[in-house]
This record gives sequence, structure tokens and C-alpha cells, in this order.
Amino acid sequence: MISKTIIKAFKSGNKLMVGGCGGLAAESLHFCGELVGKFQKERKPLPALALGSNLAVLTAISNDYSFEDAYAREVEAFGLVGDLLVIMSTSGKSKILLRAIDKAREMGIEVIEWPRYNGNGGTAKIQEKQLKLIHKVSEEIENYFYARQTISKKSHSLEQGIERDSSISKNRNKNRTTSISKNSIQERPAKSKKRIKKSRLDKSNFISKRNDPKKLEGRRGWLSRFTWLGKKT
Repeated sequence: MISKTIIKAFKSGNKLMVGGCGGLAAESLHFCGELVGKFQKERKPLPALALGSNLAVLTAISNDYSFEDAYAREVEAFGLVGDLLVIMSTSGKSKILLRAIDKAREMGIEVIEWPRYNGNGGTAKIQEKQLKLIHKVSEEIENYFYARQTISKKSHSLEQGIERDSSISKNRNKNRTTSISKNSIQERPAKSKKRIKKSRLDKSNFISKRNDPKKLEGRRGWLSRFTWLGKKT
């Protein structure tokens, strides 16, 4: 449930604020380190902020206002609607944490209280269990975003492959059309040359037939007859 809530906030572009006291202040830094850095796998960083990590801010607020207001002041400065506040505590009675919770709820920021595992063993055993939960939640969040990142990379490479194939096919079609047009341009003058040669042959055959000596003798014979007939008359 904790992992799903944090994943939902990160997916929406929101951030995570984490606060704790004593050893759990160190664990809040630890948790943010797993998110902003990585737990085990390479993925994009996730926005997480540990309250009280800036010593100058912490001491300034403690000096000018009160130590109990330190985290609440940071929540007011950095928190936005849609963000999450995770509170880590073994007793649930620390005033600095309670005031941060009140400020977050006043601003409409959802609060997640880390399980305290009340029972035998004291503070040390509780913190050990809380540390195990930090690792479990970090792993679940990382696995989700790692898988999502891998899917997006695969889809992006698939889209690139489709675009590459389409561009190759376009280039092939373009080359085919240009080669066809070149061939048609080269064939046209060849056909016209054939026609010219054929027409020239026809003319030469016609002229040769006209100048055929047999036909010329026949024509002369007819002409001589006409001239003889004319003289006789």
C-alpha cells in the first residue's frame, strides 16, 4: 500500500518529503538516497527530500522560532498539493513530527506514517523492522519505474525501426520511379529513330520503283506510240 501511494505521486510529477528524529532522521536520509540515487537498478532519479537535512535551515528555524516548528516550516516552504509526507517515528509522540503532520494536512498534503511495529524488543528492534521496510518499499518502487522505463525504450526503438523501414521503402520506390522514367526517356528517341529509318526506306523504295528501267521503257513505249499517232494524223 505504501509503495503504490508513493508510485502514484511520482507518476503525477509530485515529490516525497520524509521526516524522522534521531536514528530515524538518518533513515529518512537513507530512504531519500535510495530514491534519488538508486537501490539496485539503473533508472531515472525520483524526487525525494529529507526534512532537517539542511543544517543551516534547521538551526535558523530552531533559533528564530522553535525546534518543534523546524519540519513544519520546511513542509510549508517545499510542499505542494499532491506531494506526500512520510513520517518515521518509534513512539509517534515527537512534537517536531506532529507539527509537520498538522501543517501538511492543513495544506492538503497526504501523510504516510511509517509502521511503528509496537511490541517487545524496544526501539532498536522497531528501527530494524522499519529499515527492512525502507528496503522493501525502495525495491518495489524501483522495479515499477525500471520496468516502465524498459518498456518505453523498447517502444521507442520499435518506432525508430518502423520509421527506418518506411524511409527505406520510400527511397526504393523513388529509385524505381526514377529508373523507369530514365528508361522511358531513353526508349523514346530509339523508337523515333526506327520510324525515321522506316520512312526513309519507304521513300527510297518508292524512288527506286519509279526509276525502275523496265517501267521507264514501258513509259517511253507508250509515249512513242502517242507521238507516232500524232504524226500520222
